[in-house]
Amino acid sequence: GRVLGLLLVLHMFSSLVLLAALHVATTAHFAPSVRQVFSLTAPNISTTSLATNLNGLTLLVSGLDTAWFYAYNQSIPAFTPTWNYSPPVPPKYIERLGTLGARHIEKNDPGLEYNLTSTGIDGVVTVQYDSDKDDQVALYGIKTNASSVDRIAQWRYLVTGSDFAPTFPRSFASQMSDDGAVVGMVVSSGLFFNFHAIRAQLGQPLPLCEVRLGYRALRPFNGLMLSRNGQLAAIALGTRILFYNTSTCDTYASTLTVPDTPTAPLVLCPMGVFLVSGGENTAHVYAFDSHDKLYAPFLDVQGGNQSNSFRLARAAISVNGAWLNPQGCLLTLAWTSTTENRFRVSMHSLLTKQMFWDYVSPLASGPLSIESIVVHLQYVALAISAPPLTGFPTLVVFSVDSPKPILSLSTLDFHFVDVFSLPLPRPSLVVAAVGSLNSPLNTTALALAIDV
Repeated sequence: GRVLGLLLVLHMFSSLVLLAALHVATTAHFAPSVRQVFSLTAPNISTTSLATNLNGLTLLVSGLDTAWFYAYNQSIPAFTPTWNYSPPVPPKYIERLGTLGARHIEKNDPGLEYNLTSTGIDGVVTVQYDSDKDDQVALYGIKTNASSVDRIAQWRYLVTGSDFAPTFPRSFASQMSDDGAVVGMVVSSGLFFNFHAIRAQLGQPLPLCEVRLGYRALRPFNGLMLSRNGQLAAIALGTRILFYNTSTCDTYASTLTVPDTPTAPLVLCPMGVFLVSGGENTAHVYAFDSHDKLYAPFLDVQGGNQSNSFRLARAAISVNGAWLNPQGCLLTLAWTSTTENRFRVSMHSLLTKQMFWDYVSPLASGPLSIESIVVHLQYVALAISAPPLTGFPTLVVFSVDSPKPILSLSTLDFHFVDVFSLPLPRPSLVVAAVGSLNSPLNTTALALAIDV
């Protein structure tokens, strides 16, 4: 009760500050109605995730040692606190919360209704336990609409003598499949990387699915991706990408060797058909060949020219794009210039190989990096680390229809974003992001509702 009361006070204070900045930053940029529906300022907030279940939309916020959950009331609209959760800490260990994985599909998606129950696990908390003797990693299966606080964590999966595999900033060594069926994680155990696949609704390891991937010193870990039903796991180690069927942990496809040292985390499309890897000035798209059981070259996209080259920073492929959009799955590529302080975003069709549009940012007053990108249905959002309050966009949201942003904020140095489209009772878009103003230790989680 005291914790929730303190959160409400922080919410009210930070709302007043950010709402004033929001008004200044947004009114000149776009027409849709925008409302701030949540804010929380606390030390070391790392991620915000939006989870869906039959009860509606839940916001999950990860701090240093506490996870907070908020339920969305679209009629107000606002997120209201439900629970906060701190995993237990073993004696002589230091606890560090990691990412919050979340089920991230619309409840009316064809063929997926079977797994969207109001009583299911719809989130996962990752925890690193550090000590002088050995380290441990744990996954906690979370029921965000639990009836009591002691029912939030439904199960724990613990791996001793391990750390989460280091990877690109703001990309993760654990992931929950979009339908909430499977959780995968890659850990560092001694000299090796190991992969684990877990039944998300039960917290049980899938049969035989603990795989030794290779020596850590030889190939850096560059990302883990699951298909939307969790049956396919793609794991990038240096220039090699491995594929596993999580039901059996047999090889799903032949190992793929990409031509460039990756500069962006691995991206797998929701249906497992397309794969994106990229480096200096080129993004490589591969398509699954079901006959030969391999990922074959499909499309190369150039980032620029010799005088103004761009490095691939992030990529995203639309959820449900194949059945909602006649142009098929949509690919969004986010690039950073190698010669100037600016970024690019390009939107492509994976049906026609057509580039729909290309956006080039203004010049920033200092160095920038694209920290996070996410796409849901026809919207894509980017979190950019750059000097805040200079007019340079650090949180940008696009519709797939136009390179003109429908949201452009410069209020914080943003480092994580999630987005969710709500078609009913009225079309709206919820954007949740994390950023900081003067110190990375003083972070703010922010959620906005946009009438579209």
